Amino acid sequence: MCGIAGFYHYGDTVSTIGEELLKSMGDALSHRGPDDEGLFIDGKAGLAHRRLSILDLSSRGHQPMADSSGRFWIVYNGEIYNFRDIRRELEKKGHLFSSSSDTEVILTAYREWGAECLTRFIGMFAFALWDREERILFMARDRLGVKPLFYYHHNGRFAFASELKALMKYPSLTCEIDVQSLFEYLVFQYVPEPRGIFQHTFKVLPGHYLTVSADGVREESYWDIFPVSKDAGILSENEYRKKLEELLDDSMRLRQVSDVPVGVLLSGGIDSTVAAAFMQAQNSNPIKTFTVGFEEQYYNEAPYARKVAQYLGTEHFELYVTPQHAFEVIEKLPDLYDEPYSDSSAIPTYLVSGLARQHVKVCLSGDGGDELFCGYNRYEAMKRMSSLAGLPFSKEVSRLLSRAPRPVMSIMERSAELLLRKRLKTRMSPGRLREALHSISRHSKMSYLALVKIWGADEARRLTGNQDSSLQETLFCRALSEAQEIGEPECYSLVDIKTYLVGDILTKVDRASMAWGLEAREPLLDHRLVEFAVRLPHSLKSRQGRQKYLLKEVLYEKVPQSLIERPKQGFGIPVSQWLSNELKPLLLQYLDPVRIKREGILDPSLVSESLQQHFNGVRDHGYRIYNLLMFEMWYERHMR
Repeated sequence: MCGIAGFYHYGDTVSTIGEELLKSMGDALSHRGPDDEGLFIDGKAGLAHRRLSILDLSSRGHQPMADSSGRFWIVYNGEIYNFRDIRRELEKKGHLFSSSSDTEVILTAYREWGAECLTRFIGMFAFALWDREERILFMARDRLGVKPLFYYHHNGRFAFASELKALMKYPSLTCEIDVQSLFEYLVFQYVPEPRGIFQHTFKVLPGHYLTVSADGVREESYWDIFPVSKDAGILSENEYRKKLEELLDDSMRLRQVSDVPVGVLLSGGIDSTVAAAFMQAQNSNPIKTFTVGFEEQYYNEAPYARKVAQYLGTEHFELYVTPQHAFEVIEKLPDLYDEPYSDSSAIPTYLVSGLARQHVKVCLSGDGGDELFCGYNRYEAMKRMSSLAGLPFSKEVSRLLSRAPRPVMSIMERSAELLLRKRLKTRMSPGRLREALHSISRHSKMSYLALVKIWGADEARRLTGNQDSSLQETLFCRALSEAQEIGEPECYSLVDIKTYLVGDILTKVDRASMAWGLEAREPLLDHRLVEFAVRLPHSLKSRQGRQKYLLKEVLYEKVPQSLIERPKQGFGIPVSQWLSNELKPLLLQYLDPVRIKREGILDPSLVSESLQQHFNGVRDHGYRIYNLLMFEMWYERHMR
């Protein structure tokens, strides 16, 4: 894993690139690559690299790297797990190699197949490749977006980097907030692809590549999960289970390809236990596993992780997170994430990464399992809501509404609640009520948006004072539109794969792990496994209320069901409790109405109203307040 940066002034009159600027961009990524650094300049183009040595630890793996002809130069962040197979294929075509690195394989594969080489790679990657002859910069990001790739594009100037902090060294970037991006952050708790928080900054979309030439910038897709063609039970359940086990076994094996020690981030949940169980089965010696716990029992999965580790026979390490830990980490988050980011689970993720880095340089995680196998509770909630129209009426519907997901009740649920109240008041007939609920159900897909919001769109407009902001053109809404023909709840999981997974989960893990120089690998996001899972019949994902049915059936061949089967907790922190107590001084400092009014970014009255309701116990605004806190801390760090 590494950090990459560079630029290309394809439409600028400036004839050369300053080495000092290029080096400063690379230095901003030193935490991603503490082992080596390198620069390459070719007229108006420049590449910078910081290296974390995982494969071919020798100097032959140094970057920027040139191919044997000297025409192509590359800077690369990631791992191509099947690079040895690709190398053998290229050797048969007469290509020679001077290193044992996957970097050289990418170079040679591009030389042989061009952009089509991307379809041959199994792995996580973001790279930029300079063609000295054609004067073209080629950039690509892996299919699921595991590795980040930011860029700036304006007035014929193009710059790129693994993290925004490197682009902020680029003088043309004025660091003016993009108001639409701020609006979307308040709604989603992260800035969704393809936007960046600053004007003229963007993110390469997962499964896409860019070409930058004298003609400008062109982005194209080379892989997508849409459209989906369901298998609809082509195989028997045993055949599906065998296929899933084979894919998991191969994915886990490939992700242990390393010249340094590999461990597992073990939460005690289904997905990370799958990673630990398969990895331990493939190793004769105990593997290393790492977890964090909390004194607050509702959030504490450490005892479950410990039992799994004891059963598997791993060498297990634990760290218990305190409010003091949280306070210290929160101070670092604005620098780690560069953009406003308010998923509070970044705190334990950062701490467990630090614990792991004391013992290993690479760790497997279980990210992606919830999206692939319909594991989130909100999927079942939407499924229940869609069936409201078939229920008798008020008593049963009211019972379901009382279980509505928090922190935000969906538009559909609010509508149903209003209908029930109207029926009680006006004696609406059961038939008319069912007809109205059917109408609500038909709009259920768009209402899913409400379940993942932190602030509602109207509230976000009030906070920013920007009445022109809209969610209609976001990647989230485009994905919802693409998913319209897919049955529930799969459509929601596919939307999450394209949005929440990449913008929130993978962003969280990448920044938190790379802050320590730890490489995190996601075996459940092998694209072959993803393609298998999205086509899997829903009955094998959820059966009689059992979520992740088939994944669990495979896991129970290796771990007793009694160690795993329990209600889903999620990887979070007691954010509401801490904000009302130990972290309250931070809120009073950063969300002070005078301060908010002076900055002129957020509406001070809505901020104060939310704080008072939270502190007085009127409403639990923990997620919303943390969202505002993270923005204000980011603003102080980057905008003043």
